[in-house]
Amino acid sequence: MLDERSLRLLAEMGIDVYEPRVANMAMHAPASAAVEPVSAGLPASPPHRKEDVREVLVIGASEGARWSRDLLAALKWLGVASRLCTADDRESLRQAAGLVVLGDALARNLSAGLDSTEQGRLHWVIGAHARDLMSSVDARRALWGELKRISRLPGMRPH
Repeated sequence: MLDERSLRLLAEMGIDVYEPRVANMAMHAPASAAVEPVSAGLPASPPHRKEDVREVLVIGASEGARWSRDLLAALKWLGVASRLCTADDRESLRQAAGLVVLGDALARNLSAGLDSTEQGRLHWVIGAHARDLMSSVDARRALWGELKRISRLPGMRPH
């Protein structure tokens, strides 16, 4: 059997350890009643609520451009809540979980306007400028890889 420290570490990782209640009961009881989770004294993490899932803001994309719609559709397909935003919308930046910034110059200007704690809290994806995305397969492939990475981060998806 595992010691208390091991059970606590497994619980922190989100792994439930099951063990029989009593050896005799396990043989005579149905399988569903034979096991119960062992808690290490830590509270269970609550399930994700809709308000726990924060948005990823796409900055540097034009509102009506086809590739902007395609970028938002790709994030939606990955299960990430996203929307277009401007660089001067400070309230949205404070609430965002991540940023997809298109263009190095815009990313530098945006990061210059944020303090270090805000910069560290956000998950950044800096993609190529829009005209480069339209013409370069490598730029689109690199952006797609970063979008997949950001979709795997905790709290980005509702499930």
